[in-house]
Amino acid sequence: MYNVGRDVLNICLELYAVRKVFIEAFLQERMAASTWVIIGIIVVIVFIVVKLASKKQEVAVKLVLILFFFFMLTAGYVYAAYDIEITSLDGLLKAGTLYFSWLRTVGHNVADISSYAISHEWSLRVPAANETLEG
Repeated sequence: MYNVGRDVLNICLELYAVRKVFIEAFLQERMAASTWVIIGIIVVIVFIVVKLASKKQEVAVKLVLILFFFFMLTAGYVYAAYDIEITSLDGLLKAGTLYFSWLRTVGHNVADISSYAISHEWSLRVPAANETLEG
């Protein structure tokens, strides 16, 4: 009987060891899955940050290109319209002064036109059937 008890005890210990191994394997598999989920989340966050940074950089590059294009068009217009001599330092200084004076004048003109447009009433009033727009 003593051997039977020992055999039962050995079987119980083996079952406990098998159960422990199964639980450990299950936990490791679960930890592996959760580790992959965490790694996936980190990769997605890094991808989003890189995309946002590239979008900001893309906006900055577009802004610089637009400003450069605007400067080249306006400087070319001033150069052609006023027949500026840019071969000497005095000519360059005169061209710069003329360019910024012209740019300031354009800015004032745009402000005048905008204030004139804002001062008008732009409501959508529908006239009655017997009423004209003047009256």
